[in-house]
Amino acid sequence: MDMYARYEALMQARRVVVDETGALYRFSCVFSAPPPVVWSWLNDAEKRRRAAGGRSPLEFIPVLRPGGRTSAGAVTHCVHGSKVEMRERVVDWNPFEYFTLEQNIGAMGVVTVTFRLEPGNDDSSTRLDIYLTGSIPGLPDLIGRH
Repeated sequence: MDMYARYEALMQARRVVVDETGALYRFSCVFSAPPPVVWSWLNDAEKRRRAAGGRSPLEFIPVLRPGGRTSAGAVTHCVHGSKVEMRERVVDWNPFEYFTLEQNIGAMGVVTVTFRLEPGNDDSSTRLDIYLTGSIPGLPDLIGRH
């Protein structure tokens, strides 16, 4: 038996979702774009970099793409300037509806984040809900500054 193939099948079937009841933090916003467009901006490395803006350089480096594309098991390395690095792994993937990431920020901690997209009434807008849980010391202060 090919254990790697079995592991991949189990990873694909695994459902990991942070929802309203399990989230420590929740953020919501509405975009004037349909879900596939918002999805693209959330998942394309170059678009993520551009959307993040800010003063420090931000880079998203795809490390692992099972089957050559983003899906459950994909890993991205994120560099925020010269002092902060994060490794994120996709743990659940349901295109255009939601995806869940495990973000490991080293000594700062690990969080699990679900991004849920819902089309607006006219399909030309998208509500994005972000649910976050985990343990990062100082996270309430960090979030409060934005």
